[in-house]
Amino acid sequence: MIAAIGAFDGFHLGHARLFEKARARALPQGADWGVLTFHPHPQSLFAGAVFRYLFTQQEREALARYRRIPRLETLHFTRALADMKPSEFLDWIGQSYDISGLVVGENFRFGRGRSGDCQTLLQEGGARRWTVDILPPLRVGNETVSSTLIRQKIALGETRSAETLLGHPFFVSGTVVKGDQRGRGLGFPTANLALPPEKLLPQRGVYAAGALLGKQWCPAALNIGFNPTFAGIRALRVEAHLIGFEGDLYGSHLTVLFLERLRGELQFPGVQELVRRMHEDISEAVASWRHYACGHEAELQWLADCLSAQRRD
Repeated sequence: MIAAIGAFDGFHLGHARLFEKARARALPQGADWGVLTFHPHPQSLFAGAVFRYLFTQQEREALARYRRIPRLETLHFTRALADMKPSEFLDWIGQSYDISGLVVGENFRFGRGRSGDCQTLLQEGGARRWTVDILPPLRVGNETVSSTLIRQKIALGETRSAETLLGHPFFVSGTVVKGDQRGRGLGFPTANLALPPEKLLPQRGVYAAGALLGKQWCPAALNIGFNPTFAGIRALRVEAHLIGFEGDLYGSHLTVLFLERLRGELQFPGVQELVRRMHEDISEAVASWRHYACGHEAELQWLADCLSAQRRD
């Protein structure tokens, strides 16, 4: 197996280049190829605070389909694995996955205390007669693509800029749970999403979005926040108004992708002002979705297929 190996939190454009290199290396040899990654993320084991994932494990599995990766192997990252010497780690993956070559980014580190680097990999790989490909970071415009930079952009609500580096939309997936039905009472029923606590969320505010119903996308206006116009709400909410949809989604699995941030979280003096602004938000969300969907039909359909297939599995 020719394997691209790394944490691969975002399956972004830089990662995609490693995947393509593994594929290109494997084809002339008639070898299989795939991706070796880790879960939980190595940083989550040692970080003092909760590590926020760009994509959950299930979402990454859907993205592996989206990237047309034929084989995804997820290594359970434990302190025992982290404590392996570099040579021990390479022996273990070599025997476990029949490795004949590795593809890594030049910042790849492995083994006890991150003591193994690319030079180590070249020496140890050569001794095992493996091919070893080391790729420099990818630049898009004047930015170096990295999960750290993408995470920063999403935290600031810059989802469109993040998509440029990801090569696909940022999205969240969760179960629709019952809320206080305040939106329904105002004429704007919302799907309240229960998300894993470790999932990274964009900055609070209202976003133009798309929601996946079955295998079809529909425009949505999504709010992240505490609904400050109404008192007594202490928990952060992620709620999407699916524009043009009427029905009951409670208990359903829903994926919502982010297009752009329309505005920040606002406290309105009264319900009438809130409703008036919600009409404006919905109009902007529809226009944003139509513009986006017009140029991304094939990508959206393929992403829908991959997400739907992942739910079936």
